[in-house]
Amino acid sequence: MVVRFMPWWLEAETPVVLMDVATASARVMAAQPDQDRHLEVTLPGQSLPWVKADDVVNPTVAEAAAWYADLALRIAHMFDQRPGLVKPHMVARVEHNLYHMPPVPQLPDEGPIQDASGRFRLSPLITAWKVLVKHCQRLLRWTPTKTNLSSCPSTLMVPGVAIVQNS
Repeated sequence: MVVRFMPWWLEAETPVVLMDVATASARVMAAQPDQDRHLEVTLPGQSLPWVKADDVVNPTVAEAAAWYADLALRIAHMFDQRPGLVKPHMVARVEHNLYHMPPVPQLPDEGPIQDASGRFRLSPLITAWKVLVKHCQRLLRWTPTKTNLSSCPSTLMVPGVAIVQNS
């Protein structure tokens, strides 16, 4: 995903956006298991807005991670060197985000991923489908299988939902 969005780096709205994207990209690349794999991309250092870096053609994952981190730190240094800045803080922020954040927990290999936020729920269509199947099962003593889905009545009134099966 990081590689696919590289062209949009040239369109970054502000230096902070570019710095934050570079920081996040460095973390993603550093977490990849195969650090010696070559990426088929050119890291466009000379074309970036606000800061210049070396262009890197077909870097390894490790080289890309280092390039992203260097870019983020370079932009952070530019922020911290602004005249009149009383308390430089951007380099410390980027270094913390690059090197001192806890690792992202591993996802399970199989099965559903639990929604810890509670913000996601089934879509209304899936919910309506489940209600329809329950009504068919209860009213008709019908058990859904791959071959008998069309045997459910063509129209059922589900509480709050009318479901019409196309013929």
